[in-house]
Amino acid sequence: MRVTGATFLLLLALLAAAVLQTTAWEDAAGRTRTLQSITASNATSPKKKCTLRPKPTTTSGQNSTTAIPTPTAVAPKPTTVAPSPDTTGNEADPTSPSSGSATTLNFAAKPDGLYLNGAKFTIKGANYFGMEGELLVPHGLWGGAGTTTLDAVAKFLTTSDFNAVRLTLAVDAVLNNKEVASSKISNEKELQTAFSGKTLHYLDVLDYVVDVFAKHQILVLLNCHMLVANGGISPLWYTSSDNRNWIEDAWKILATRYKNSWNVIGADLKNEPHGEATWGSGDANTDWRLASLQMANTIHKTTSKWLIFVEGMDKSSRDDPNFPCFWGENLMDVERAPLELSVSERLVYSPHVYGPSVSDMSYFHDTSFPSNMPAIWDKHFGFIRGNKKYGGAMVIGEWGGAFEKSDDQTWQRAFAKYLKDNGLSWFYWAVNPNAGDTKGLLKDDWTTPREDKIALLSEFKGTPVP
Repeated sequence: MRVTGATFLLLLALLAAAVLQTTAWEDAAGRTRTLQSITASNATSPKKKCTLRPKPTTTSGQNSTTAIPTPTAVAPKPTTVAPSPDTTGNEADPTSPSSGSATTLNFAAKPDGLYLNGAKFTIKGANYFGMEGELLVPHGLWGGAGTTTLDAVAKFLTTSDFNAVRLTLAVDAVLNNKEVASSKISNEKELQTAFSGKTLHYLDVLDYVVDVFAKHQILVLLNCHMLVANGGISPLWYTSSDNRNWIEDAWKILATRYKNSWNVIGADLKNEPHGEATWGSGDANTDWRLASLQMANTIHKTTSKWLIFVEGMDKSSRDDPNFPCFWGENLMDVERAPLELSVSERLVYSPHVYGPSVSDMSYFHDTSFPSNMPAIWDKHFGFIRGNKKYGGAMVIGEWGGAFEKSDDQTWQRAFAKYLKDNGLSWFYWAVNPNAGDTKGLLKDDWTTPREDKIALLSEFKGTPVP
């Protein structure tokens, strides 16, 4: 076939587009990114969400037409200690697989907080996201200017008295142990060397992340954040009958793999139930309380040592329309239907709490703001702390904000005081500077701390990990 000049130019353009497509992906905000552009403009993960924002009828990547991952046989992490689980939570595991604590860590969740080996223990934690998104790795490690390393993140956290990280995961990536492009985590030279000429998979990355934090005496809480990587947060723990058991199956894999990793302390079962989710309704299709119990039982059959973090919702049967909740914040129905796990002292209620930089609420404009807030927080979740009849501890799973405008600064200072006054442990959202409307603990260069946020949190000290 004779190729004209115009045809040749068209073919050349198509070839160039195909080459670019091979190095492109969508970031957490759904924008197309390339390896060249990512170093200049970081991907952004916008925070969310409250009852004031309409719930989408379908979530990208999470409707019933989504391809169902076929779970693969995932080998557990190697260990030299055979587990001996029982129903009391006193089995011999976990022990350190390669490095970390010389002391076996036995956590207990009691109404007045967490205990480690019988002594009161305070978590000062930070969320670190990315593994739930399109890249399938923690953000900021992709190489080039304005990036970081896991070792640098860990050192920043320990220097600022943090002792724990909440890692956000994608359920389908766990089930399929998805292949990961090593270029997306190119700053981690040790990992690059270990997998030179080999295929890197999702759980390989998670193994590595857990081990790096272990070397720095940092605890890890695993969180099933999204059903489908970069697919948004589903209202329920499933979106169709086909994926109803995805999260439970993912926890079987994770519990088996990390039960002997000394610094993995537990499971945050599902991120932010909302919308049609109920608590204590008895409807197996919507009752988050029933689903939580089933998942907890599944995990504890493998490792009874793990703490089980259960988040709230955005609605309840006891709602006050004048005081709406953010996604994950509403635990009001616990008062009439508390949880009771099969393993005692493992339950952690874990609400998510946000302020004006995430979504506006009428009570942020009350003339008594912020002195009106403690009563609202008590109403939404705070009543649980210290009350034995609810059967668990309380740890705030997410809180934060941009800390730029005066109303958000006022809110964060008020909530920090509430945490201090009530002796609560927490995980701040987030390490990542590309955290949308909350920004991060680091500036956009991924290395410079946000000194104003660090100062806000400086009065809190995480208990040293032995």
